[in-house]
Amino acid sequence: MPLLQMHRICKSFNGVPVLKDVELEVEEGVVHALLGENGAGKSTLMNILTGTIPKDSGEIYFEGQKLEKLSVSRTEELGIAFVHQELNLFNDLKVFENIFICKELSGFLGHLKKKEMIQRCEELFKKLGVSIDPKAMVADLKTSDKQLLEISKALFF
Repeated sequence: MPLLQMHRICKSFNGVPVLKDVELEVEEGVVHALLGENGAGKSTLMNILTGTIPKDSGEIYFEGQKLEKLSVSRTEELGIAFVHQELNLFNDLKVFENIFICKELSGFLGHLKKKEMIQRCEELFKKLGVSIDPKAMVADLKTSDKQLLEISKALFF
């Protein structure tokens, strides 16, 4: 059974159809690529899957469970993440701050637990085989390291 199934997904914007009866199946443990020309609907389909925008019709199943009324927080709980082709990082923040953006660890009176966030980033990077300093400024990273950071961020949560 596929890990993810999207059946007959339809979406229109202002009466203009952008997705019509789209089908997608994703197998666990297999790398998949979603390819198509600009305007083909790839990002729209992924935005529907991640709960960013609602579908007009169709069905989505994840691990055999039908998903209804998706939201960003719900898809994050399920472990569904979308790594955009365009980098979605804050260049004026450090690597660990980008990993924890909107999910900061805090203690008494809201003080950030920076040491713990840095440590958790180091553990994540070690596990993934990524050689990035969590304390480095994102602006100073090579594009390839920024891409690895974006993927690591998606896998972290």
